[in-house]
Amino acid sequence: MTVSANAESRAQSRFTLPRGTLCLLVACLVCLAVGLGVIGARMGAISRNARRIDTLNQMITAERSRRQQLEIALNERSNIDMIRDAAIYRLGMSEPESAVTQVVALPELTPSDVVTVYEPAQQPLP
Repeated sequence: MTVSANAESRAQSRFTLPRGTLCLLVACLVCLAVGLGVIGARMGAISRNARRIDTLNQMITAERSRRQQLEIALNERSNIDMIRDAAIYRLGMSEPESAVTQVVALPELTPSDVVTVYEPAQQPLP
């Protein structure tokens, strides 16, 4: 054997792997690829969910603001002083004198006090 043949033989033996090691390496690479694919899919789902959460938070903020505006409007419409001011200044009404006003209080109604105004007919009309 010559020196070059000896070097060539050593180079080939250095880069050859046993069959079981090669199969193990391929299996590890396949598992790594599958794992990276699963991680990528999970990251995509997390990203979509984060965008959805941001959208829902914006909707919650808008609805809270709307609720606050509605509560203010309800207070304005149920506040007797504001109603009186609107009647006087916007509608041109005048405040009545105390001799003209009369407070009426109704008693509490019981189920026997309720009067039925309309009862459906038992038989259809001819």
